[in-house]
Amino acid sequence: MKLKSIFLLVSTILSLGIGLTATRTTVHASRYISGIQLSSNSHYLVKATKTVPVLRYTTGTCMAYNRSHSYKYLHKGSIVYTSRSFMSPWGWVIKSSNVYQPTSRTFYLIARGNGKWYTRLR
Repeated sequence: MKLKSIFLLVSTILSLGIGLTATRTTVHASRYISGIQLSSNSHYLVKATKTVPVLRYTTGTCMAYNRSHSYKYLHKGSIVYTSRSFMSPWGWVIKSSNVYQPTSRTFYLIARGNGKWYTRLR
């Protein structure tokens, strides 16, 4: 009986130790929000009716930790894909095939407050 309880105690300690070492966590890139996923609903083709500034966002671990950077201007007459409605409270997520390509860590956005800056093509 004593041998059985010692074996049970040793196996419990070993399994606990293996479990704790296997679950060590560090910050991985998979913990960040994907810019591709945020831009995935941008499939409405629009044409810019006036020149507006574009912001490049670097994604964080949640929406509150996204960081914005001034990037370029979307000039009048440019054709891009945009989301149907703006991402509250920031603006419209855009993407295009040549300039505004989302990556796993970045996406592009036109901020609110620019008025009616586009007309829908399709």
